[in-house]
Amino acid sequence: MSYTPKVIVPQAFVESALTKKYTSPVLGLGGKGTWIDKAVFANPTGSAATVTIYLVPAGGATGDSTKTIPPVTIAAGATLAVTELAGKCMAAGDELWWVSGTASAINGAVNGREVT
Repeated sequence: MSYTPKVIVPQAFVESALTKKYTSPVLGLGGKGTWIDKAVFANPTGSAATVTIYLVPAGGATGDSTKTIPPVTIAAGATLAVTELAGKCMAAGDELWWVSGTASAINGAVNGREVT
């Protein structure tokens, strides 16, 4: 088994509509899963805003049972390292989704390792 460091989600504003940002590579393409190492979010605006993150099993759907990080408020000008995501293992085909309560308020990035 080998690990390839990967920017899972490049730095970008979190959309105000629920958006799929990453799918762990599937077995047929050599993927065996993805480890999340770090997720950081920042709010460069003048008002507080929220972010919600879902880890959805392959073939599953977003909902309360897949809401890994419930709406968390990030103060104006603040950053948040989401330690609850560090060390999470996504199986092949699992998906990462996110949504912000305010358009163009929160930006985020997720780094990790793909397992092959």
